[in-house]
Amino acid sequence: MTKWETMPRDLTLDVKAIRNTVEQGSRFQLAMQAVHETVSRAQAENMCLAGHSLGSALALLAGKNMAKMGFYLETYLFNPPFIAVPIEMMTKTQILKHGVRVTRSVMTAGVAIALDGLHQRPDTEKGDIAYIMAFQNQMFDHSGPLYLTAVDWNNPHHRRSVAASLVQGVYSLEHDRLENREWHQALAPLWGDFFNFKLFRSLVDNADHSIFGVIYEFKSPPPSSHRYNPCQSPPRYVVALRGTMTERETRLRDLTLDIKVIRNTIEQDTRLQLAMQAVRDMVSIAGAANIWLAGHSLGSAMALLAGKNMAKEGSYLETYLFNPPFIAVPIEMTIETEILKHVVHFMRSVMTAGVAIALHGLHQRPQTGDWAKLSRWIPYLFVNPFDPISIGYVEYFKQREYYMAEIGGAAAAIESLAASNTISGARQPLHLLPSGYLTTNASPDRGFRHAHGLQQWWRPNIQCQSRLHQYFR
Repeated sequence: MTKWETMPRDLTLDVKAIRNTVEQGSRFQLAMQAVHETVSRAQAENMCLAGHSLGSALALLAGKNMAKMGFYLETYLFNPPFIAVPIEMMTKTQILKHGVRVTRSVMTAGVAIALDGLHQRPDTEKGDIAYIMAFQNQMFDHSGPLYLTAVDWNNPHHRRSVAASLVQGVYSLEHDRLENREWHQALAPLWGDFFNFKLFRSLVDNADHSIFGVIYEFKSPPPSSHRYNPCQSPPRYVVALRGTMTERETRLRDLTLDIKVIRNTIEQDTRLQLAMQAVRDMVSIAGAANIWLAGHSLGSAMALLAGKNMAKEGSYLETYLFNPPFIAVPIEMTIETEILKHVVHFMRSVMTAGVAIALHGLHQRPQTGDWAKLSRWIPYLFVNPFDPISIGYVEYFKQREYYMAEIGGAAAAIESLAASNTISGARQPLHLLPSGYLTTNASPDRGFRHAHGLQQWWRPNIQCQSRLHQYFR
């Protein structure tokens, strides 16, 4: 305001806005405190922020700070000041304008990285759009299946959506730990609470102290609950395992485990052993029929191994594998002719079977006990055709089906012999499965991040194609 009584103070704040120091002033701190107090009394959804000119700069800063804390206020900014050296406005051509703008952005990012260190995330990253979008993905109210207010536990779509949501809750729980979010600020609880699950136990990696899994327990609701049908049977416990996170504190450990998955040595790692022990403990407490296993990406590789091991012991767990890594040399995927694909795949099986027979002796039948036990376990696999990490399962089951239906019993016997002998060897290939219920997302391509992402699996408009692939002796 230009009144004599207010002009000096307001102009001082205008200068601070230009110098980007208004956040340190007492007026902003008073405004921020007022917003905090109002949110605590009325909740974020019941209020809005508004400001004009200098006031819109204050409202913008207050809104940003509240968003970082998980409170998204409806905000109206009238003529907000844009504080930047307008170099591009001095140039003549649009091309030069874009060039100056990109150069300035690159220089700013480079200086930030240099000051913060190559191995540290710049502090300013938390204020950008990417950070806010990632933050919103952790919020059930923003990204979760809010439409699923009445869960039909006999509906495969509902079961898939619940399982995927519980895995997302593990990601959010680790983010809560990294961001020191507790109590009402924590984002993870609602991913389970919405479906009547509570956190029973966190699974913590001994190497980096990160939370890589959660055991959820289904809370027995009152008979009057509108979201519970006593004629249906939700799982009593769900063991959910997250995938790779790229946060500075977790990425080194997670990427090390990704390499172990590729090298087929993850079963020797302590994280897998902790997960395996947790699954065995829950089976001993509640029985295999009352437990679900679920995982995404790296977590689905661990869930797959855990499910296999339990199946060999005679415990068959309902298992949901979202974007499971398919680790094999995809020779047939580089060949365009379908017949040649079948030949290559078949010859590979013949060679494996032949080596197995030679090793066991011509008069000694190879051990097939593990393969026979595994054939009774039918996990649910969810794959996007545009996800290069998991798409191999589509070709894998396609080839299996071709042998069984087209080539005949001899070829099927060779394939089974090859698979069973590989499994009973020193290392168990991750992707080998006798049976599986394969679901593919037939929605249009939206890029790798969506194709390998978890959120696609609870979308109400997802276009799924499912098929049971079952091994018979």
